[in-house]
Amino acid sequence: MGTDDPAEATRVDGDGWRVTLSAEKVTAAAAIEITEVTAEFAGDPDALADLLPKYRQKAMRAGG
Repeated sequence: MGTDDPAEATRVDGDGWRVTLSAEKVTAAAAIEITEVTAEFAGDPDALADLLPKYRQKAMRAGG
């Protein structure tokens, strides 16, 4: 679902947790630039304990 509100476009609210996303162009090597995405989680410690291992697994396999 799209939104014109930048705050809504960079935030996802879940059941007991929230993640805020930001992106920044960084130089990876010489003339190669990549977009680095940062995900900042907040919320109930029990909800995050369930969520974060699943997120880490998915984030490691990004692009594949």
